[in-house]
Amino acid sequence: MPSVQRLLATALVCISFVTSAWADVDVAYLASERAKSLNLPFSEAVRVGNMLYLSGQLGNLPGTMDLAAGGIEGQTRQVMTNIQRILEANNSALEWADMVGVLSQARKEIKKRGVKIDSQRWQCCLNQELLAMVQSGREEAALEALLTNLTDGNSEGLCSRTDQCSPEKCASLPVNSHR
Repeated sequence: MPSVQRLLATALVCISFVTSAWADVDVAYLASERAKSLNLPFSEAVRVGNMLYLSGQLGNLPGTMDLAAGGIEGQTRQVMTNIQRILEANNSALEWADMVGVLSQARKEIKKRGVKIDSQRWQCCLNQELLAMVQSGREEAALEALLTNLTDGNSEGLCSRTDQCSPEKCASLPVNSHR
């Protein structure tokens, strides 16, 4: 079971990718029937394009406001169970948390290079091949592949989901340029 620190890091990295560029992307607010029955003023998750952002989770039993038994240990396990349930219900998986380190390093390198990457481009370049590299201990290779895919303006064939990007949205832009 992933550590709470890794989960928090995942949330922070995902949140940091949200920019004004999302205006052109479909947004869906998602909640299970159990969550809807609680009448809480937020969704369990929000899907923006191909990215899924989860709301903060408590160690409560699904469909109730009752905290799991066992104190902090039991509640932490329940948080992770809740997160996994929400991810799976929305066609995602906890395994993507393994990409946090590579995504964080990629963001630092992109910033250092002074290049702005459109949010659609990030979505196009995240794929199962990169995840497999990371999970097999090849983080450096995954980082290099991701950076190449993100910064090469002519990326056809490099990112497995470029068909979801239009050419003008996938080009990398200097930080000070305006479209």
